[in-house]
Amino acid sequence: MIRAEYLITTPLFMGGAVHDKCADPELRVPSIKGLVRFWFRAVAWPSMRSVEEIWEKEKELFGSADGQGKFLFSSQSSDLKIGVPDSQKPIGLSYLGYGTYGSRKFFQPGDRFTLELKFREHRKKKVTDEDIDYLKKSLTALGLFGGAGSRSRRGFGSLTLTNLEIDGKRVWSKPNSFEELEERIRSFISELSIRDLSEEDDFPPYTSFSSQTRVSVVDGSSSENALRLLNKIGIEFINYRREVGRKEGDGALVLDFLRGAEINEHPSRAVFGLPHNYYFRNIGKSASVEPSGSVNKRRASPLFIHIHALNKGRFAAVLTLLPAVFLPKDKMITIKEKVNKKKRKVENEEKKAEVVPNVNIELIENFLNKFRVVWP
Repeated sequence: MIRAEYLITTPLFMGGAVHDKCADPELRVPSIKGLVRFWFRAVAWPSMRSVEEIWEKEKELFGSADGQGKFLFSSQSSDLKIGVPDSQKPIGLSYLGYGTYGSRKFFQPGDRFTLELKFREHRKKKVTDEDIDYLKKSLTALGLFGGAGSRSRRGFGSLTLTNLEIDGKRVWSKPNSFEELEERIRSFISELSIRDLSEEDDFPPYTSFSSQTRVSVVDGSSSENALRLLNKIGIEFINYRREVGRKEGDGALVLDFLRGAEINEHPSRAVFGLPHNYYFRNIGKSASVEPSGSVNKRRASPLFIHIHALNKGRFAAVLTLLPAVFLPKDKMITIKEKVNKKKRKVENEEKKAEVVPNVNIELIENFLNKFRVVWP
């Protein structure tokens, strides 16, 4: 059996069966299992480097419509405390938690829950050392780089892995200091065999660790709790995105489009994730930038912000870049004017432009370079 204990370090927004902003959050086993699957795919790519092989191993471990996986997944928690929206919304937190922070209930930081993976006894599905190693790495990555719930890539719902046991033997404990956290990150990524990959490798086909992975850390001061540190990162992020937009001419490009000009490129800030919007008060018009087509209108950010708990009430921020192929080959990036439905019916057409995705991942790398680089 594998037993992993996690500490909630920032407000965790996880919805349940009722889709209502006023509803209480729920710690749902299928959602947590989905997160472990996500991190399994992320850690499996450097060694397997085959989507088909990874998918087969994932089905073997976690199960699929074709049959059960190799383990039973359960969670244990003791009365997780629920927080209510706060009227005070610092600018950095409001930006990172857009649509959730200040409007939805959440699980409060400081509480813990435990995941248990009990292996099934089946002569045709024997658990191998490789299986256990993949699960160990998946659970560790979740508690070292990730989080759960809404806005988890922006630092909310950050989970710190405090203890990991395999058959009763402890194989992981929480780093006590900033220096120890740095060393754990380097050691973890080194074990993924990323150094064996060529720097010239293309981006992986999905979000995963690769030769393109970058990690930076920020040491919180003794007076900064987790939310103050996250707010500070949020303010840095706001200012940097504004700076990028100004230097790259994103606003001018979209404004020209709204004024009738033909464009053949997209705003540079698309690399931070899609969709994103523009509003120009001087002309009273707005535009959206999003993946083309009628489905899959989002592209999650390749930047993961994670707040990690250390010893003596200290915290650190872990900023991880996991770049991958930005959009499928059949997808373009659409820039279109946002108009209300009545106006659209009158004009009988929607002003839009579709351009080939050409994102510059160095823009995110430069943001990480503002902090202490841990990897590579």
